[in-house]
Amino acid sequence: MSFGVSIGDFISVLTLANKLRRDFVGAPSQFNSISREVRGLAIILQDVDVQLLGHDINDQQQNQLGQISHSCVILLNELQNALEKYKLVEYSGTSIHKKARGIWKRIVWEPEDISELRGRLMSNVILLQSFLSAISSQTMAATKQTLEQLNYRQEGNEKSCILDWLSAVDYTLQQRDLLGRRQAGTGKWLLDSKEYKLWLRTRRGTLFCPGMPGAGKTICSAILVDDLTTRFEDRPDVGIAYIYCNFNRRDEQKAEDLLSNLLKQLSQQRTPLPDAVKDLYKRCKTTSTHPRFDAISNALHSVVSTYSDVFIVIDALDECEKICRTKILDELTKFRAGAGANVFATSRPTDIDDLFKGGGFLEIRAHEDDVRRYLDGNMFRLPGFVSRNTTLQDEIMTVISGHVQGMFLLAQLYFESLIGRRSAKSTRTALKELSDGSHDFAYDKAYDNAMGRIQGQLGEQTDLAMQTLSWLTCARRPLTSLELQHALAIEEGESSLDEENIPDIEDILAVCAGLVTVENESGIIRLVHYTTQEYLQRKKYMLFPNAENNISTLCVTYISLNTFGSGVCESDAAMEERLQSYPFYSYAVCYWGNHVIAVKDLHPDVLEFLKDQPKVEASEQALTVTEDPIQKDWSQKYSRTMTGLHLAAHFGIQGAVAYFLEHGCPVDICYNGGWSALKRAISGDHLSVAQFLLSHGADPNESGPDNLTPLLLATQYGQEAIVRLLLEWGADVNSPCRWYGSALVAACDEGQLKIAEIFLNSKADIDVDSELYGSPLEAAASAGHWGLVNFLLERGAEPNSKGSDVDTALQSAAIQGRGDIVQILLNHQADVNRQAGPHGNALIAASMNGNQQIVQMLLDSGASINTEHELGTALIAAVAKGQCHIAKMLLDNGADVNGRGRLHGTALHAAAAFGNSEIVQMLLDRGADSTIRAGVYKTPLRAAMTRGHHEAATLLKRQGQQLRV
Repeated sequence: MSFGVSIGDFISVLTLANKLRRDFVGAPSQFNSISREVRGLAIILQDVDVQLLGHDINDQQQNQLGQISHSCVILLNELQNALEKYKLVEYSGTSIHKKARGIWKRIVWEPEDISELRGRLMSNVILLQSFLSAISSQTMAATKQTLEQLNYRQEGNEKSCILDWLSAVDYTLQQRDLLGRRQAGTGKWLLDSKEYKLWLRTRRGTLFCPGMPGAGKTICSAILVDDLTTRFEDRPDVGIAYIYCNFNRRDEQKAEDLLSNLLKQLSQQRTPLPDAVKDLYKRCKTTSTHPRFDAISNALHSVVSTYSDVFIVIDALDECEKICRTKILDELTKFRAGAGANVFATSRPTDIDDLFKGGGFLEIRAHEDDVRRYLDGNMFRLPGFVSRNTTLQDEIMTVISGHVQGMFLLAQLYFESLIGRRSAKSTRTALKELSDGSHDFAYDKAYDNAMGRIQGQLGEQTDLAMQTLSWLTCARRPLTSLELQHALAIEEGESSLDEENIPDIEDILAVCAGLVTVENESGIIRLVHYTTQEYLQRKKYMLFPNAENNISTLCVTYISLNTFGSGVCESDAAMEERLQSYPFYSYAVCYWGNHVIAVKDLHPDVLEFLKDQPKVEASEQALTVTEDPIQKDWSQKYSRTMTGLHLAAHFGIQGAVAYFLEHGCPVDICYNGGWSALKRAISGDHLSVAQFLLSHGADPNESGPDNLTPLLLATQYGQEAIVRLLLEWGADVNSPCRWYGSALVAACDEGQLKIAEIFLNSKADIDVDSELYGSPLEAAASAGHWGLVNFLLERGAEPNSKGSDVDTALQSAAIQGRGDIVQILLNHQADVNRQAGPHGNALIAASMNGNQQIVQMLLDSGASINTEHELGTALIAAVAKGQCHIAKMLLDNGADVNGRGRLHGTALHAAAAFGNSEIVQMLLDRGADSTIRAGVYKTPLRAAMTRGHHEAATLLKRQGQQLRV
């Protein structure tokens, strides 16, 4: 090669780079970044060396390579000389055998000269990468494809993990099942309605569709979702999310759960996964916490804003608890006002109507045409004499469709009542008995009729049906078909499960007179409608007088089977095999205690199980797996110290707790890093058990190695009564706990105003400082709890941060766009120019957020517009986040267009690096200097060209030409 560039030259440069890498061994952490850059340079040099062996390069490429090689030699020599300033020679040994070794000086920050060299190193790496791409286009293309595939696979795995963490519920299964049940052609009236068409084309539109119980609201929701997904399948800029609320899943359908699922669905449609979701995951994983409602909301707002249009469908809002429903509707209102989401909802007629005033309104009723289509499509299920008599078929369709009163469910129930008829006469007699009363009376009569048919079957058929209905009525969550089959197979007192006693699912359905159905996609077996559940609940003590007693006994029998006597599974594979072989085990270990405490007397089998240590440990392991199915390495993470006392406290079985204490079990014995019986009682919100344990000597200040105190646990669960109880028994309100610093900080972070007031009345330190959350005020502001911020300030909280690692309360409020909190902090003399935390100051935080009102509020309060931080000035922060309107506002208020930042250089560097041509042009028009050398890329033009932003580069080149002229 010419220009003095040879393989030997590259080996020399590579040798020098590797030597420098070894020199960094033992260096302070402040040199970590430069060490990584040297390593990166060595790697790219090696890659170039390999590629040169198989490629001929032209003169221009040789010249370019020679310049880069020369630059690398100079740079590495300079770096080697610079490092000598930060090393000392230390001697040891005797005067004869004296040894010398190099040691590093103690420094606090990365030195400026090292930082400058690091920037040059990055530039050389970028140049070498570009050169490498040019000399091996075919090889690099293949390599790039491979890397993209690897990255895609890795990103896919990460994305799947995060989405599963957000929500384990998959509504697509229910959607497919509902569409599978839909009779072809039904629901067309909804899609053809003027209300639906208007909703589709009205940005921020709402369409509320109330309907009587059983009117077919859920099927209509599924039809609408199917139409939306089909209509916009080629529009990736349109987001669609839907939720099917269920009265029987209230434990897993709290406001946080529903909002997380909406976030999951809308994020799932984005590639790559939105940064807001990744950040939420990282923050929560760092602290091992679940995301708060406000944090989920902020992420959801961010994701919604990435779409041009968003459609949200929520079915059966009335089946949510009122508090949950109110929070969700409030959030949906914010989405509509902010990012512009369209919202569709169904519900029974309730107070929900008021929340949709001004929007579209369309009542859902069973249309006669749809009812006739359903009946015609199911006529084959009736006896043969019906299929041979078209007149009778027409009569059935006419009579039933005329009696359903707009309730599709009644059509199904009436139809089911005809299935067992023996003749045309019997069928016509049944048709004459159909109800014409109110819908409640009509349902009760239809269900009474169905129960009469069930109880009129042969003995074992009736028993099977009644046991099935009993389980489905009393179960604490929906059961799968396999779970129910195993539940029905349990025999009290048996130590093993006889598989010959497991009934077939078809037989179960056949004996239940149409009151039970199976969702084919999810495998869930359930009552046909929530009105069925309401009916059976009302008549529970008449129909199933011993249900809870029987179910609790059978659950305990199941978890006491001999097979679980082997204890904890030693591998994930063994755990998975156990759960597959015994599908009812997950339900039984999670809810046996709930059924036990619903019964007055403690069954002897409960104590026998709790005294069996291996079975207790096995159930705890399964309980952990069920609560966190995404987590792996269960056998490695499980600690074999769980006792019957802990499990009894967890479920609130006070009689069993008393038994263990009476028989010498230590009240404060802990397992798994510090979980005592008291903490287990608190985690289950069992006040009386907690009080019982404290009265028997439980330590209210027990913390364990993880500093999880009982007071912190009660605070996180929002258990006001237990907090008062612990304080009465001597809990230290200021005891350090985990990363919160104190329970008061935790209360402020969780938004627990009443608990925070209890703590302050108990002499809690209002200005305590935690490493991760800062002061209570900063925690409340960061979490967006306006009421708490106001309360703390009124109680004398210091409005300004003491430390420097956490954002001030003012910065936290600004970065979240909470103008109400910003204003109240300013009213209490918060320092508008306080420098702290990762965002520098409040003005920088507000500029990044893009909230014009807050930026103006801060400027009016004396915020220094040109204060520099590592991030740069407020102008640079706004430009880096693409906030053009904020950048213009800052410039109009006197921001220095050429203000500096360590990372980006100037605002023009940042605009060029992110390819924002609009801002580049605006900054140039305002006098930005395109010749300033600063930041990683040195010049704005190089930033634009390196990042591939051609339009921005063209603008900068044109500016350069004008300057030369």
